[in-house]
Amino acid sequence: MKVDRLKGLFGDLERERVDWIVLRKHDHIPDKISISEDIDLLCKREQRDGILRTYQSAGYAFHEDPREYNTYLYGAYPHDHFVDKENDIHVDIVYKLSYRSPNRGEWIPVHEELQSDIWDNIVEVGAFWKYKASPVDELIHILCHCIFDKRACLPYYRTLIRELIGHTDTRLLSRKLELIFFSFAPKLVEYILSDDMDGIFEKYITFKDY
Repeated sequence: MKVDRLKGLFGDLERERVDWIVLRKHDHIPDKISISEDIDLLCKREQRDGILRTYQSAGYAFHEDPREYNTYLYGAYPHDHFVDKENDIHVDIVYKLSYRSPNRGEWIPVHEELQSDIWDNIVEVGAFWKYKASPVDELIHILCHCIFDKRACLPYYRTLIRELIGHTDTRLLSRKLELIFFSFAPKLVEYILSDDMDGIFEKYITFKDY
């Protein structure tokens, strides 16, 4: 039932002409998806009305992350959440690649070039969920998610980083990371290549060679 529900959902998004990218944990779809293990989608803000129509007509409960507990800067948006309790499904939709600031946890978007690149380099796959980011763009997203949102590189993501770096041009990766991490970017690539991701948040915030 869950897989049929998810297939129907993605089919409805396509019929509504909604663009999307599954950001991470593709291997969790469909069997490991649950309310706590959600599907993370990147969508386009101008298509939000179509997204709301699709999910609400399919019977999903909707809520938006509360603005009173979150600060959104420089054009960042709250996440939209759609939940089907009966089938244990939770879809978390973001409208920009935005991550929590090391300052006070404010949501801040990454550079516009990276916002465009992830759409320009989209990869179509044979699975029913259809679209994911290119290896370099997925790797950048995972690194930002680990450093800014999780403040740690959990074992699942460490394994994924090892896999993605094998399909990534490290010079291109370093150049793109400079748009986020500035002078720390080459050092971050070194840590990835040497599989030295322990304490990566602390390594980032204590880096001084700017």
